[in-house]
Amino acid sequence: DIVFKAGAQSAVGLANPNLSIGTNKAVWSSYNGRGWTGDVNASSINLTTGAVSSTPMSSTADQMNAMLWSTRKIGSFNGTTGVAFTDAAIGSRLTFVPAGTTAQLVNWLRGDKSQDGLLYRKRIGILGDIVNAEPVETPDGSTIFQGANDGMLHAIDGVTGAEKWAYVPSGVHANMGALAMKTYSHRFFVDGTPTIQKLDGGSVILVGGLRAGGQGFYALNVTNPNASSDADVAS
Repeated sequence: DIVFKAGAQSAVGLANPNLSIGTNKAVWSSYNGRGWTGDVNASSINLTTGAVSSTPMSSTADQMNAMLWSTRKIGSFNGTTGVAFTDAAIGSRLTFVPAGTTAQLVNWLRGDKSQDGLLYRKRIGILGDIVNAEPVETPDGSTIFQGANDGMLHAIDGVTGAEKWAYVPSGVHANMGALAMKTYSHRFFVDGTPTIQKLDGGSVILVGGLRAGGQGFYALNVTNPNASSDADVAS
């Protein structure tokens, strides 16, 4: 039972540490079982002593909580092509809507807190829990990729820790409404650790699976790991 995996009374677990030797930093993810939230942090490594700094360089969760939800850049896949994660593009694929409309649900999933405690469960953080998925970096260390049980793969700035964009694999669409239930009981979504490979031609490809979140894989071209809109993520 992953509630007890965390151990301490705080119900906070260090899920997956990852040392990034080439970029001289340690990156780790964690989860809080009381609110099913997660975080990604990084600290520098002293190259002389090998010690990891006790002062984290970043907290992705804190920065996401402070973001205006409508400015997030989120893409997905509709079974045929890449699309924005919007009601117009994927609302019909969210086959379970616990309350309200698909538009309200999509906005909630994107981080809209206006229905927290009303139509949907009240969250203590936007970034979902991270149990099995490990953080991985691009070859140059500019971007960290982290799967989470909020149904998204998050692309995170390797220096600041801020979310750059997120991607929702099509394999989790049908069950995402469960995340908004007031009676929510933990479920897995994007639970697998992705793999990044730089190809001979210079392209960088990311391939990930859902692990306990379901069957299926997704693949993204992350040669340019930046995006300025939902459409950029979708392309």
